[in-house]
Amino acid sequence: MHQVIEFYEQNLQIAREMGDRRGEMTALGSLARAYDALNEREKAIGYFDLALNIAREMNDSRNERDMLNHLNAARNASEEKKEDQGQVRRKPRKKKAAAAAQSAGKPSSKRKKSETPAKKI
Repeated sequence: MHQVIEFYEQNLQIAREMGDRRGEMTALGSLARAYDALNEREKAIGYFDLALNIAREMNDSRNERDMLNHLNAARNASEEKKEDQGQVRRKPRKKKAAAAAQSAGKPSSKRKKSETPAKKI
C-alpha cells in the first residue's frame, strides 16, 4: 500500500505543478482513501477535507457529495476508535433519555395523539 501512496503523492505533485485542480482533487481523494484503508484516519480526514475544498471551489457537486460521504465515514470511524480506547464519551441522545425516564416511572413530556385525553361533550 505504501507504493500506492507514493504514486498518489507523485500524482498530486504533478497536478499541482500543472495547475490541474481536478487532478489535484482526484489525487487528494485517492490519498485519503489509501490512508483510510490503512486506518490512518487523521491523515485520511485531512486529505478528504482538502479534496472537498477543491470540489466546492470548482462547484463540482458530485465530487463534493462523494468527499462529504467519505469524510463523514472516516470521522465516524475515528470517533469509534477513540471511544473504544476510552478517549471520548458521547452524550446520550434525547430519545434515549426520554425512554430511560419513562422506564424509571417518570412521565414523558411528549404524548402521542392517541394518548391525549378525550374531550367531554
